[in-house]
Amino acid sequence: PQAARSACSRKVAVGDAFNVIDREAQVQRAGLIVLGEPGKYRYADLFIGTTAERVVRTSPIPVLVVKGTAQGPYRRVLVPLDLSEGAMRALATSLAIAPNAEVRVVHAWRPPLAALAQRHGLPDSIVKENEEIRASIERVAKRAVTGSVTQGRVLNVDMIEDNPYAVLRSERGWPDLLAMGTHARSRLATDMIGNLARHM
Repeated sequence: PQAARSACSRKVAVGDAFNVIDREAQVQRAGLIVLGEPGKYRYADLFIGTTAERVVRTSPIPVLVVKGTAQGPYRRVLVPLDLSEGAMRALATSLAIAPNAEVRVVHAWRPPLAALAQRHGLPDSIVKENEEIRASIERVAKRAVTGSVTQGRVLNVDMIEDNPYAVLRSERGWPDLLAMGTHARSRLATDMIGNLARHM
């Protein structure tokens, strides 16, 4: 829209890209950082990551990484949800930047405890725990959407018992926007717990 274009400003800053982006986001009190897709790795990037990866990993501000040309407003949003703080922020941010989109919340976990319990006679408490997780995810997702400013939104909550990597790879053709939270800010922690977000 014309109103949005007229509100834009430009600034050329000199310095390390990561440090400049971080500083400007704080100075401008940005609500969202928008970056292009990470480029090819240089030798140094193997150790510290690309600028985009470093911003995503360390910024307390939501970051939108754009991989292609926009075809219009976001219509379909996929949110992997594991009840972590990062995933909850991703859901809230996606509701704000895609107010009229259909939202699919997906919770995937590694092969099913319930099936193992039935096959190997494990305690019923494991089966019950799976059911409680499912109910919690559905409650949290529906509460977040109900509390958002836009009404009439389409929400689907999918509980899939499979490897999260496999689930998201199989779903990647559906959304216009994939909203994922990161769990940690150090590189070592990211390698251990944030690999799914980095991979996608």
